[in-house]
Amino acid sequence: MRKGLLSFLAFITALCSLHSQEKTNNYLGQKPPGLKAELFSGGELVIHPKGKRRSFNVSFSPNGKEMFFSYYKATKEKPEPTYEIRTFKRINDEWVGPKTASFSGKYSDVDINFSPDGNHIFFASDRPQPNSVGLDIYYAIKTESGWSEPIYAGMDINTAEGEVYLSVSKKKNIFFRSSRLGGFGGDDLYRGE
Repeated sequence: MRKGLLSFLAFITALCSLHSQEKTNNYLGQKPPGLKAELFSGGELVIHPKGKRRSFNVSFSPNGKEMFFSYYKATKEKPEPTYEIRTFKRINDEWVGPKTASFSGKYSDVDINFSPDGNHIFFASDRPQPNSVGLDIYYAIKTESGWSEPIYAGMDINTAEGEVYLSVSKKKNIFFRSSRLGGFGGDDLYRGE
């Protein structure tokens, strides 16, 4: 009986250790967040070859297996595109990356956000559109092999001005910032259903 209890305690100890390790791995090896604000990954997540910190606007998938962030990539020698979206993926409990997202790199892409179910990812891009001169909202759909090609969110959301920072609630309401005419100050929040 005592041998069985010791085996059970050893099993529980190992399980707790595994759970603790999993919690740490959820945050790229750092301790889970608390009430005090801290630099994510010590501020060293992505450093430009010239040493400048250029990453911002992070979004984790609801299942915790993918992370996307905006990266300022312009240099004096190569000013365009200005931004791209980069990603880390959790494979076999290890974070692999950063890599340029499959749908990014050719145009300036920024301001990434997941849908609550993790099946859509929204971002702003300067891809050419006949009725727009600024950033517009696009999205990609999760497929078995990765992410779809970017899809233009259409003129119900986008205007000839700029739209960025789209997020979706669990009730499927959308919220975004727009510079469209008729607002209060050029960078107003809008909601759609």
